[in-house]
Amino acid sequence: CPVYGFMTQDAQRTFIMNCGSGTVTVINSQLNAIDTAHPAITVGAGPVYADYYRVGQLLVTANYDGNSISIIDASLDAYGNDSATFGTVVATIPVGLHPVEVAVLQDGSRVYVANQGDIASGTPGSVSVVNLTNYTVEKTIPLSANPHAIGAIYNYPIGKVYVVSQNSSFLTIIRTDTDIISNTVEMEGNIVEMHVNAQYPGQSTQGALNYQTESRSVGSG
Repeated sequence: CPVYGFMTQDAQRTFIMNCGSGTVTVINSQLNAIDTAHPAITVGAGPVYADYYRVGQLLVTANYDGNSISIIDASLDAYGNDSATFGTVVATIPVGLHPVEVAVLQDGSRVYVANQGDIASGTPGSVSVVNLTNYTVEKTIPLSANPHAIGAIYNYPIGKVYVVSQNSSFLTIIRTDTDIISNTVEMEGNIVEMHVNAQYPGQSTQGALNYQTESRSVGSG
């Protein structure tokens, strides 16, 4: 049951989230073939999404059924081959109920996890803030809706995390210097999709948020 694929920015590896088997398939994108040394990496139950820390070469998966995230060493050597530690699951960390997406802050400090909660029972979701150094949950930020998408933009000294839900018309904005909700912005209809253009340290350009609502309007800000 493959549900999501992620390619690294250097286009050398692609990772496929297999929700049914609780594994990540590794594809060598340069060869268009399964990575024979690490064909599948076992993570928590029900991986559905992944994000990547470019500098540290770490892949972070959202394990929906396992209520956890897994952090995988995805480092390559200077020649684009798997490093000696490639494929190692560095940590699997319990978070909130049904993590559906993750966003890695690209200063390497934290991972923000959108926990969907339980829509059927009306249990609202939350955002777990995970320390990417010691692999612990620093904070849990409660939400009033069930999130389905999250994105982070890093711009020293203050980054922003955007969270949206299909059963709410509000965009939630979290400041990364305080890890508190700084604003909620009402959109024209419930947001069904959202992406951010990644912001890395040293870049001078502003990050952009692209969203799509039920009325199919698209905007940025």
